[in-house]
Amino acid sequence: MDNVGDAYQSSPLLKNKKGFMKYISIFLMIVLFVSCTKMENIEELKTVKLTKLYTIEGFTEEATRKEMFVTSYGIKADNKNKLYIYNKITGSIKVFDENGDFYSEISGRGMGPEEIEAYIEYYLHRDTVFVVDNNIKVKKFLSNGKYLDTKIRDRDLSLDDIFLPINIKYLNDSTIISKMLQFRREDGELFLRNGLALIDADTNLKKMIYKTKEINYAREGQTSMWFSPLITHSRERIFLSFMSKSEYKINVYDYLGNELEPIIKKYRKQKFSDVELKLARIYHEKNNLDPNIFHSMYDYSPSVLDVEADKYGNLWVLRGYMGYEMVFDIFKDGKLYSEYKFNLRNEDDSRALKEVFFKDRMYIIDHDENLIDVYDYEFE
Repeated sequence: MDNVGDAYQSSPLLKNKKGFMKYISIFLMIVLFVSCTKMENIEELKTVKLTKLYTIEGFTEEATRKEMFVTSYGIKADNKNKLYIYNKITGSIKVFDENGDFYSEISGRGMGPEEIEAYIEYYLHRDTVFVVDNNIKVKKFLSNGKYLDTKIRDRDLSLDDIFLPINIKYLNDSTIISKMLQFRREDGELFLRNGLALIDADTNLKKMIYKTKEINYAREGQTSMWFSPLITHSRERIFLSFMSKSEYKINVYDYLGNELEPIIKKYRKQKFSDVELKLARIYHEKNNLDPNIFHSMYDYSPSVLDVEADKYGNLWVLRGYMGYEMVFDIFKDGKLYSEYKFNLRNEDDSRALKEVFFKDRMYIIDHDENLIDVYDYEFE
């Protein structure tokens, strides 16, 4: 201890008080300079400004039966701001124009050549609506409801190896992407794999861009949402992410399926909050899900719940919080650009069942109230 004291007392800085003070001053100036430089490099986040345009309600006193609908997860918009709503009650697709007025009804459930026997998915390109029927046929309609033709999908119809296209998106005249479910049967058991694929206009597989791990459908089918890819696209890029419990990462691809620089945000693994667990239990009981898998599903919260690209090419990433808010991180050219929150708390303290998607406008779908609010949006 004495040796340490002697060394401290003999320090040249203490022998020369001016030298010591000069050293401290230089050190503080360096720290201040570095801090100021970091602050200058941090861009101020932009503010999202919403302007409400109109609301489309599924049931009104004035609406005819033809105009009525029940919201589903099959809602899309085209480049002319027409809104397409798959009505799960009748199996038809309702179309509303850019002002929110009823425009047409496309097909309906049935066995006729112009009807939909077993709806799988639909997608849009220009003024044409493609409906995947029974995973065998692709039926084409105009947006005004006129039937065009039917094509048989070119594939092996055996149950041993089936590719099921969902969430299909037309990127341009020659490029279509789709989330693909691949089912494989072996020794009496069914296995499932998710992926992102490039497909042709008849939904035939051209190239797999990404494949998830294979799971046993009987044992892990109810947890498949954790392995299902989240996909969207801008005018130049394809984005893919997952409900990962350990990392916040969005894979980025060009339109040929080549992998580019990913978007990565620092993320620390975290458990669900008490509020999230309470709401998750309500959801499980309401949908009669297996209670034995609850704890394995809701041990740690996901980093990301969904991804959407807007008209500016920005990427909206829905954070994995499952409480009373939807919180989006908004990226521009791979950098954090803005943030936005939607309140989901109802007056009775329940969580509103809403989702958001973009085209040239923002569409907020309220499944509880069976309506869609339509907004214009910009950044300030």
